Amino acid sequence: MLKIFLVEDESIMREGLRDNMPWQQFGYEFVGEAADGETALPLLRRTRPDVLLTDIKMPFMDGLALSRIVAKEFPNMKIIILSGYDDFEYARQAIQIGVEQYILKPVTRETLKKVLSEVKEKIDSEKEKKINMERIQSEMREYELMSQRNFFEKVFSGRLSVQEIYTEMEKLSIHLEGPYFNLIMVGAQRKVRGAGALATDSQKFVRCQDEMMHYFVRFPEYMIFNWNMNTYGILIKGEQGMMETYTRRALQNIIRIYSQIEDEYDWYAAEGTPVARLSLLSECYEEANHQLSLRYLAWRNADDTS
Repeated sequence: MLKIFLVEDESIMREGLRDNMPWQQFGYEFVGEAADGETALPLLRRTRPDVLLTDIKMPFMDGLALSRIVAKEFPNMKIIILSGYDDFEYARQAIQIGVEQYILKPVTRETLKKVLSEVKEKIDSEKEKKINMERIQSEMREYELMSQRNFFEKVFSGRLSVQEIYTEMEKLSIHLEGPYFNLIMVGAQRKVRGAGALATDSQKFVRCQDEMMHYFVRFPEYMIFNWNMNTYGILIKGEQGMMETYTRRALQNIIRIYSQIEDEYDWYAAEGTPVARLSLLSECYEEANHQLSLRYLAWRNADDTS
């Protein structure tokens, strides 16, 4: 059900439209009314309708002025103009603003039904396109993350030659300029708690993951990637003299972010030793992963004895 808001200064006209139109049959919920644009604006900000149905000639703030503000502030809101003036200049300005429909008074039920049906079809179509686009983008992002994960898995296992590393990087648009590299692995394990707390814990963990991703993608010296469901890898790249600074800064922010969930999760960050070649990243990974694995083993043992 779409939401619609009516702005009309003639009370008889406004009340007639409000009370006599079968809004729900048209697929709409009537969410508010106002006598002019000035009083309508704060109500529109509060109700955020899908469609604004407004008269064009009103005191204080007319329909065109209101439409200009709405088009700028709520670009997805559809605007339908009601006018008793069969005037080309009004229609021209309405088109420039981006008004969806321009209806001349008197307004009949059939005319309004037809216009509202057309607007609803357009809104539904736009929503469907948006959902499809978001789905495609999500699938592309998942494919990209999986491709990165597979690439780093091959690099860290030493299965790629230097030439193959650069070939894969070009295919995946991965940029590892270096010349020095280090690796931090960050893992988390949920603490054993009652079932009622699991949903809340999971939400906190997702927010923590999002914050991790948003922080590290901002800086060219870091490349963050998912290693598995509970573990991130952060590849650090830069000049030799900056590696310690970049690593310390990364760890400080990991501590800052993960400290928000340490009541619900055990977590651990393990770092490798900087290397001067991409082909040596496997050694860096082995060191960091060994430290992380020992910590996971300690968690499992603690769970077994509880």
